[in-house]
Amino acid sequence: MSPMVALRRVWLIFTLAFSSWIYAQTDDSNLTLHLRLDKFELPDNATCTFLSVYSDHTFYRERGIFSRTGNITDITAIEGTLPVEAFSSLIPILEAEDLKNLRDTPFEPTAIRHGEVISVTIRRGEKRQILGFIALDRWGMQRPQPLPTALDPLLKWFESTTKAINKMKLRPLKGVKPRNCGQVK
Repeated sequence: MSPMVALRRVWLIFTLAFSSWIYAQTDDSNLTLHLRLDKFELPDNATCTFLSVYSDHTFYRERGIFSRTGNITDITAIEGTLPVEAFSSLIPILEAEDLKNLRDTPFEPTAIRHGEVISVTIRRGEKRQILGFIALDRWGMQRPQPLPTALDPLLKWFESTTKAINKMKLRPLKGVKPRNCGQVK
């Protein structure tokens, strides 16, 4: 196993474990959703996008690019208020029974060349539902492994909402340490 493959395996395991731990430690009483999506299309592209949505319709988003060493660089963070339709369309998605009943599936550590890692925290009253999944695309010797279909509406919402946020042309926050797409050592 090459050092790069080993590094990616360690990074993946750490990312999932750290994401779940940090979300569990966060005391955001008005939290609605934390969602982190890491996309891998190696060797050319790997990105991290993190979005927190709060009950007052505000959001915090980070986006970063994985370097060849596994660190995340070029991190930008923005915050603002979601369009009303984006927030109102999220609530029924989060209340869907198939998403409420979804549980993590065990996974074996693997090097991802093409695929996604997703970490989700949803506030459910006083508790939180914390989920983590790996999806693998068919690529080379990599066996495909899809995400659970219960995540499809949430991921479609995430994609359309992040596009809407990008169109808002918000200025990146200055002097803010990345919380979720940052280099974690």
